[in-house]
Amino acid sequence: LYKRSVFLDNLQDEYYIPENLVKSIKQNINLDYQKNLTDQYEFLDTLPSKLKNELIIYMNRNLIKNLKFFQNQNYDFILFVLPLLKSHKLEKNEILFAVGEIVEEMYFVVFGSLSINLGSFFENLEIGVVRENSHFGELLMQTNECSPYELKSKSRRSDVLVLNRQNFLNIKNNFNEKII
Repeated sequence: LYKRSVFLDNLQDEYYIPENLVKSIKQNINLDYQKNLTDQYEFLDTLPSKLKNELIIYMNRNLIKNLKFFQNQNYDFILFVLPLLKSHKLEKNEILFAVGEIVEEMYFVVFGSLSINLGSFFENLEIGVVRENSHFGELLMQTNECSPYELKSKSRRSDVLVLNRQNFLNIKNNFNEKII
């Protein structure tokens, strides 16, 4: 997926392909990628649970090793959380949530970085950066209040994993330990 995206970016630069066409192509690539993930999980469901779990851990070993969220967590926790995460590709300046919105998801940065801004009233002053292997949004999601921040992609491309509020609450209910 990453190689295809880089190849497309190079084509865009070389042949001056319009941004809207590039965005449409990337969405198509992402849909193919999501279908492939669905096929993978359907295959995994055919395996005995021990083999399935071992393969899931192996397939996601870099994610487990690098994401701070998974550090010091047991395998039961990791195996419970991994299928709940949804992949999302972002272009530069794509907004995940704006000032005044209720935050419904938390974001894990796999590639690139996200910018935390105060919004247009404060001339979009950047007050923080969420870097690769970090996460953001869990505290705002738990407070259920309007966000004082805007969160958007800072990099030309960013890959994030998204965990929605319902799945976050399911994790909290199934694992009494602190998850953030």
